[in-house]
Amino acid sequence: MAKTLVHTFPFRTFQQDIDCMNRMSLPALVRAILNAACMAANDNRFGTIQLNEEGLTWVLSRINIEINSLPEPEHTFYITTWIEACNNLVSTRNFKLTDEKGMLLGQACSLWSIIDVKTRMPINLLERSELMEAVEGTATTCSRPRHIKMPEQVDTCQEHTVVYSDLDFNHHVNSTKYIEWMMNILPIAVIEKQWIKACTINYSAESYHGEKVVLTQKTEESNSKCSVKRGDRVLCTMKIDWKNEI
Repeated sequence: MAKTLVHTFPFRTFQQDIDCMNRMSLPALVRAILNAACMAANDNRFGTIQLNEEGLTWVLSRINIEINSLPEPEHTFYITTWIEACNNLVSTRNFKLTDEKGMLLGQACSLWSIIDVKTRMPINLLERSELMEAVEGTATTCSRPRHIKMPEQVDTCQEHTVVYSDLDFNHHVNSTKYIEWMMNILPIAVIEKQWIKACTINYSAESYHGEKVVLTQKTEESNSKCSVKRGDRVLCTMKIDWKNEI
């Protein structure tokens, strides 16, 4: 069966997706992007549903999102997604976000791997013919996600215990929950006065129910950097580039 190389899905911004500034929240935006990736992979028979039957699952390692403007509340927007490239360890999936008039809202570039659920070790993606047949090959002008290094001195340090509502079907913390945690420790004045221009997230390790993690953030004039750590182990980092509200 021929693969669909480029998928476009409609999404709608409901009230639950809107933050205190009456605009789509970053966790809601990332959730929509990841849902588009999941639906596209499922349509081509290499999604989480199919992989779980083999004891495998997808893991997101990095994502970079560049935002021109956020989808308006109670409006429909569209996410187009395709696989740009694939090597033995990493699949690069790109995204384009547009509004109902076709105006470009933003772009994203993400890096994914497939791991064995029991061993947590990656498998060779080049041996997955169903995946290789779906590589579309088109690059994006969105920058590839880069490694984020946290500064030694931070502005905020806060502890959090992983609870039921943080978990996903794999029984570890959902990827968007890390974003919620890190957004929650940013100064509200920064969020109120500025827009997100770009956001890069690095996922390094998993966390589980009952674990205690430490959240940190450092905000400067043009960007904020946040991290989630368990002891000395960095679990997730995020860098937000800000632009003044128009």
